[in-house]
Amino acid sequence: KAVCRTSGFFSINVPSWFSLHKIVQPLVKRVCDIDRLVCSKTCLNSADIAFVIDGSSSVGTGNFRTVLQFIANITKEFEISDTDTRVGAVQYTYEQRLEFGFDKHSTKQDVMNAIQRINYWSGGTSTGAAISYASEQLFSKSKPNKRKLMIIITDGRSYDDVRGPATAAHRNGVIAYAIGIAWAAQDELEAIATDPDKEHTFFVDEFDNLYKYVGKIIQNICTEFNSQPRN
Repeated sequence: KAVCRTSGFFSINVPSWFSLHKIVQPLVKRVCDIDRLVCSKTCLNSADIAFVIDGSSSVGTGNFRTVLQFIANITKEFEISDTDTRVGAVQYTYEQRLEFGFDKHSTKQDVMNAIQRINYWSGGTSTGAAISYASEQLFSKSKPNKRKLMIIITDGRSYDDVRGPATAAHRNGVIAYAIGIAWAAQDELEAIATDPDKEHTFFVDEFDNLYKYVGKIIQNICTEFNSQPRN
């Protein structure tokens, strides 16, 4: 059963008619708080979010921990359960590794702990193969009422083709976000991302700047729930 979560954002209790004047300012503030207004409209139970994480040698252990914190910061904004948002993660180099699937963790704390337990791999960069792997290992198990979101995070140009796997994912209803850092290739990020590119492609020159896009990515995801068809 789909349940929209509003966290009380649209509810204001007034003890009597004579107290209505007291809620004018709080009501105006909520209406003007666009980011929260957008997200509070969202049925957060309709998403499967897959993080596809570049674990190549150029990332390094410290930067990899920064990426995991970035992922955790996005994840914590969603209600996590089997009937709400589910989260999965894949790490890749030349090869791919399923860190955890959508059905592995059913509480927010469990997912947050699982993210922090991901061990840095180190190796090459085959982003195209990782997209295909995530599609097969994660989204093949998505439920019909779930939005399918893939967030790819990479710091370099891929050694393989990304356009073919990304196109196949798009055709299967996956909404793809491409997050590039440092040496990531803009043309590849745009090929990976769902159109329009400007809403699904983000680039930072340093890992420490990833946090700047957490709010924007969440806002875009929340907005998209009301504009994209379900699979």
